[in-house]
Amino acid sequence: MQHTFLAALTALGLYALGIGWMTQQVSYPLFSHVPEGQFVAYHRNYSRRIPIVIIVPGFTYFLASMAFVALRPDPVPLWLAAVVGLGGLASLVATVGFAIPCHQRLQREGSSPTVLRRLRNADRVRAYGATINAVLLLWAVTLAFQPVVSSG
Repeated sequence: MQHTFLAALTALGLYALGIGWMTQQVSYPLFSHVPEGQFVAYHRNYSRRIPIVIIVPGFTYFLASMAFVALRPDPVPLWLAAVVGLGGLASLVATVGFAIPCHQRLQREGSSPTVLRRLRNADRVRAYGATINAVLLLWAVTLAFQPVVSSG
């Protein structure tokens, strides 16, 4: 089960990596190009489209990353799993503590350079965390799925 969990978490982590950088480099920068009077409608439409492709996999990834500390295969060092878990926790805090309130404010009040900057900063935590976690999870896969060499 631990190997299956690691494989699924790694796939989800690579997905989160792609979503994180796409959001950082494409979605959020485009927010500043939406005309002032159209921003709330644009954001409402954006928010309706992201649950299945961003929110559900994102929160699953954050929580699974934290669970990896307890569910890691034996060949994976505890420190590696702990760093992955901390990455998941940092992403969860950035999302719940900063990104969600920013989105709520943007949806309520419209575009704001200050709120957009705060949102981009929270997203940087997630994008960099996803990058570090993806590298560590790929390394964990190489450790966990090494062929067993017999000495006899």
